[in-house]
Amino acid sequence: MKIVAAITKRELKKYFYSPIAYTVVFFFLAFASFLTFKSNFFEYEQSDLRIFFNQLPLLFIVLCPSVGMSLWAEERKTGTIELLFSLPVTVVQSILGKYIAAWIFLGFALFFSFPFVFTVNYLGHPDNVVILAGYFGSFLLAGSYLSMAILFSVMTKSQVISFVTSVISCAIFSYIDYPSIQRMLELILPDQLIEITSYFGFISHYESIMRGVISLTDIAFYCVIGVGMLSIAGLLLTARKVD
Repeated sequence: MKIVAAITKRELKKYFYSPIAYTVVFFFLAFASFLTFKSNFFEYEQSDLRIFFNQLPLLFIVLCPSVGMSLWAEERKTGTIELLFSLPVTVVQSILGKYIAAWIFLGFALFFSFPFVFTVNYLGHPDNVVILAGYFGSFLLAGSYLSMAILFSVMTKSQVISFVTSVISCAIFSYIDYPSIQRMLELILPDQLIEITSYFGFISHYESIMRGVISLTDIAFYCVIGVGMLSIAGLLLTARKVD
């Protein structure tokens, strides 16, 4: 764990010493504010952050790939991945360190939306437990998107390709259980696979937590997605290291 912590610390320094990182956070908060308050927030006549949490998946589909796209693609492009593999560091330690650092950074961006919490508490008497559950679900959702972004970052040297493929994949997994998408899949997939794909909708599990219903099933779902994506990334990196 000391090695994982050291890698995490190094990656965090890259984020917080980079003006680009703060620019990403600024635009995330700016768009979050715009999408929240343009949606008849004050006419909603209910003191909660449901509108804000409803907008987060769309923002995360762009934010998480932008944070994760360079984690391995840049290492491959510059050749520093070879130096990394020459050190007494395992693939698992490298992936975990980078993933934890990026996830903490996403949590940092999410944390700075706290003025929204103050706003709704000033305007009324919201259920802050539900709001806390919404933030918890948002953090889990961001971790799942990030694990997918890391997988595609491992697969290519191009940050642009990594970003685009990550955004597309995150969008697919987000809306795959929507009725319109399910009707399209019914034309090409058997019924058994349709039922399986409907379970993999990221947003449906997120919406359950957002309502304050924290289920072990939903938490386990995000954990399985994260571990699965990172495991595949680890296998690809291990194969490259052996070569």
